[in-house]
Amino acid sequence: MKRTFKWMSAMLTVVAIAFAVTLTSCGDDEPDQTNIYTAGFGESHSNSLDMFSEMQTIENAFKSELGNSPIVLNGSTEKCDAEIVAKCQKAEAKLSGIAFKSSIQYLVTNSTSGKVVYDHTFSSGN
Repeated sequence: MKRTFKWMSAMLTVVAIAFAVTLTSCGDDEPDQTNIYTAGFGESHSNSLDMFSEMQTIENAFKSELGNSPIVLNGSTEKCDAEIVAKCQKAEAKLSGIAFKSSIQYLVTNSTSGKVVYDHTFSSGN
């Protein structure tokens, strides 16, 4: 009987340790996952015939940084969102010297979380 009790006690200890390790590993860190992003145009307004060529210029700058939509990244949502925003800011910087005649909104959405991670309107004020 004592032998069975020691064995059960040892097993319970192992289970308790395994459970504690599992809880600790889940902690506050967000787990890695597949994040899917869509990129494209939102609202656009123009009194100019140049709008479509301006849209092409914007799209080319973003494709050079992001690649084609949809964009798939693996990792925590926070880190992947930050990576997307950094790439979008690089594309935006490439376009900063252009005087647009149209008002063209460009959006990038994390389809996995449903959150818009980048939203910028290119216009004559940029």
